[in-house]
Amino acid sequence: MQPHKAFYMILMSSDLDAYDSCFAEMHRCFGALFLHAVAIKAMPVYGVLKNTVSCGCGLEAASVGEVLLALATGLSPTKIVFDSPVKTVRDLEFVLQHGIHCNLDNLGEIAHVATLLERGLTTKSVLGIRVNPLQAEGKHQTYNVSTPDSKFGIPLTSTPDFVKLVKDHPWITCLHVHSGSSQGMSFMARGIRTVVDLALKINEGCKTPQIRVIDIGGGLDVNYATETTTPTWADYADALRESVPELFDGTFERIVTEFGKAPNSKPG
Repeated sequence: MQPHKAFYMILMSSDLDAYDSCFAEMHRCFGALFLHAVAIKAMPVYGVLKNTVSCGCGLEAASVGEVLLALATGLSPTKIVFDSPVKTVRDLEFVLQHGIHCNLDNLGEIAHVATLLERGLTTKSVLGIRVNPLQAEGKHQTYNVSTPDSKFGIPLTSTPDFVKLVKDHPWITCLHVHSGSSQGMSFMARGIRTVVDLALKINEGCKTPQIRVIDIGGGLDVNYATETTTPTWADYADALRESVPELFDGTFERIVTEFGKAPNSKPG
């Protein structure tokens, strides 16, 4: 006689009205230049993602599986951001063929894309590189991914060398930064300021600016102790307006965010 096999069902609930209010406030505080590509890994549930898309947001994918989930929602590929730190050549070829925004994480990935383009692959993708701004003084070192030994991004050890790297690859039109999670708004703003200054340096003397998109990542703190949302979207947007006004004044064509836990912690 076969032993009884237990059957488990997991039920979850999400407050879609709260999501709608959250995203509406996000759009209001940051403005029309911003594409909010919400991190799929924070809530990889199709129905919730579909609602996120219906609220005018994009989606950030950390794997090709997440890219496929984003595409399944009907979202335009131009609003999908692919950020895996270990992309294979097949991964890169797939997202470039679909016109998906792709942030390259290291010199190897840059070389792979250069080879694909040299072989005749054409793409409408925005291609960026992740910059490590080298911030060693994070509030929670466990979540600080901008230290010299971080495995994420290309360290900004020399501004002239970095400028040359980007100018040698004119198809790189975006700089991406994510210094860490739960480090505080001032820490995040400092990393973003560093990368925007780098972008301005790259664009110096260019008839047409090469860096036209800035991806400022996510990492905003979350208050788990109470139902109060703090910091608010307005708090962070105001902090960035003060520290990095170029994000709001049209210096760049698009600003991308990649919030994950911040929009999901209360409604989800």
